[in-house]
Amino acid sequence: MKYHTRLTMFCAILLSVIGCEKKSPPVSVGPFDVNRDTGVATGEAFGIHFNVEGASLGETQSNLSGNPHYSSPAEITLGEDLKIKLETMNEGTSVAFQLNGRKFGSLGKGDEVVIDKARNVTVNGEKRPPQESPPK
Repeated sequence: MKYHTRLTMFCAILLSVIGCEKKSPPVSVGPFDVNRDTGVATGEAFGIHFNVEGASLGETQSNLSGNPHYSSPAEITLGEDLKIKLETMNEGTSVAFQLNGRKFGSLGKGDEVVIDKARNVTVNGEKRPPQESPPK
């Protein structure tokens, strides 16, 4: 009888500790769908929605750590000159964003990113210029 009481008490304590633990949202990348007729790719990565013009393929590579204390990089290739790099930062609360080697600042979950054929970037309806020149 004592065994069952101890086991029940242990389970109750264990469940309360696990239940109080802060859980991070799951991270995922893709898939990205490419409409071959229009050249428009749509998809989601790290909770960020992308709408990209001038796409010809949809490949994603990621190394998702599953732990918000470590960064998770992802690379999305939608064409020869259309490479998006993302990397989670600040325990997963923001994502560093690069397009073709040019930094475009950080993004957050729920952001809407539009990339037009000329590779201009709009985030949540506002144009966003690159932060620096691409590497040589």
